[in-house]
Amino acid sequence: MSVSIKNIAQPKSQSNLKEFLNKDIQIGAQFNLKKKQSLFNDLYLLFHSGLDMKRVLELVVNEQKNKKDKALLERVYKKVVSGISLSQALSEEKDFTEYEVYSIKIGEESGQLSEVLFHLKNYFHKRIEQKRLVTSALSYPITILGIAVAAVTFMIGFVVPTFADTFKSFGAELPPVTRWLVQLSDDFGFYAIVFSLILIITFVGYQLVKSTDVVKMWKDRILLGIPFTGKIYHLGKLTQFCENMRLLIGAKTSLIEALNLTGRMSSFYPIQSNINRISFDVTNGVSLSNSLSKFKTFPSRMIYLIAVGEEVNKLEDIFGQLSELYGNELEHKSKILGNVLEPVLLLFIACLVGFIVIALYMPMFSLSELI
Repeated sequence: MSVSIKNIAQPKSQSNLKEFLNKDIQIGAQFNLKKKQSLFNDLYLLFHSGLDMKRVLELVVNEQKNKKDKALLERVYKKVVSGISLSQALSEEKDFTEYEVYSIKIGEESGQLSEVLFHLKNYFHKRIEQKRLVTSALSYPITILGIAVAAVTFMIGFVVPTFADTFKSFGAELPPVTRWLVQLSDDFGFYAIVFSLILIITFVGYQLVKSTDVVKMWKDRILLGIPFTGKIYHLGKLTQFCENMRLLIGAKTSLIEALNLTGRMSSFYPIQSNINRISFDVTNGVSLSNSLSKFKTFPSRMIYLIAVGEEVNKLEDIFGQLSELYGNELEHKSKILGNVLEPVLLLFIACLVGFIVIALYMPMFSLSELI
């Protein structure tokens, strides 16, 4: 059976200046992917064992150690006890997305809540694994880059001024490279302040306009245009798209509503901007594969397999296989990225530090003649 998405509460927009300034500044979401995976895992295990949802929520609330998490789930529990459905109770909490709310609504109205909870826990498990892959691949290179920035900052801010004083005391003529480095060191404090202000202004400005279509379009266009990492970014978004479609189709929702919800929940602008056109085509009798083929966002292999799935009425299985396929490819390319970045960054650091050292020691040859 299919379920209408019109009754689901829409997420509140927080893009204006007043709401942005009033928001609490915190690192990461309060109820992050790991917490959601744990929550839906517990809900599935308890509900699948035969307990009613009120008892399940009561047990889950009692097990919470974090005060904010406990308060959040306690509000959900009280609403369910008062007679509100679980999906409606979750829709009134900003920490739960429309995707989770709609999936649970489908399960409630189709009698497949246990299966939906099972899919949700697996969905967040895969999201966590994908994030962990990319994080592990980039953590070491980013650490190395951070150490390099700190080392160069220390050398320019503290080491170079010491050498500059020595050069001035001898009155030697400095090579152009050394003069440039000394001048950079003299103005380093000013440049550091300007750079910091630019970062702060850019961050605040981005937070204010990040929900606009123009910013979304250019952000994704820039990320996709980065060599190699653009492919990884694309693979991650395709994996999420296929996994979302698999879950929604598996929960017996209609193809059109599955497309609409997946588009609304996607943070990838090429999918967001094209999903209405795709839904319109499908509504008017065009096959999903033919509609997807109009957009470069979707690879030809994906379109071919979806066409096969439509012919044999196995779209859920096809999207599941595509999700696994792109997930494995994402893992492979993330590992390659980490292995390639490490020596490249080390070489870059060596060249940068070597340049500074050579620039400082070049005047030593002329100083030795003066001495």
